Amino acid sequence: MSEEQQYHATTALIYINHNKPFTDSLVIAECVGLSHKQVMRLIRKHQKDLEEFGRVDFESAPLSTKGGVQQREIVDLSEDQATFLMMLFKPSPIVVKFRVQLVKAFRKALNDLERLSKQTNEPAWVFVRDETKVGFKWMADSIKDQRARQGKETKSVHYMNEARLINSVMAGAYAGINRNTLPSQDLATMADLQRYNARLIAQDVPYADRKAMLVSYLRPKLEKVA
Repeated sequence: MSEEQQYHATTALIYINHNKPFTDSLVIAECVGLSHKQVMRLIRKHQKDLEEFGRVDFESAPLSTKGGVQQREIVDLSEDQATFLMMLFKPSPIVVKFRVQLVKAFRKALNDLERLSKQTNEPAWVFVRDETKVGFKWMADSIKDQRARQGKETKSVHYMNEARLINSVMAGAYAGINRNTLPSQDLATMADLQRYNARLIAQDVPYADRKAMLVSYLRPKLEKVA
């Protein structure tokens, strides 16, 4: 099993696809206080203008309803397309506020992509990134050895649980972390946590106790950075 826990969203408004930031018609409808049908009608009305900035694709996405799962059309929008679409709305306070949020979200996503492009070519970053791969292998070997001593089979979920444990200590939630997006300092911290966790597993420390010990181990590092 890979230690990667894929996570593509950079903000609640923006997602990354093929190294480019996008938003979509659902996000815009929700944030400007309109129905999705109203936004889609506006997109269809101005489709030719929107396609001055790139192709407009109407895609199907699942929608959960009381009657089950239905399909609905949505449109992904590039920064230029979203900016143009926002110009078509009347400048109410909610629209103006969202315009500012959207511009900032796209700018952050672009800055993050630029930073990631640079850092993945830096030898120091590559070194600590590889350290997290080694750290994950240490955890995997430790949990496999521990369960073998107990006469238990090790499955992929057991490796995944250890990766999630490290993520929860790092991020404060059981969310996926794409390690390729982390700066060198965070990667080094993660590698330290992985190695420490591997030692705790080898000592048969229970999961709940390991989590508390990992949090305590991390706290001084965060205070030092602050």
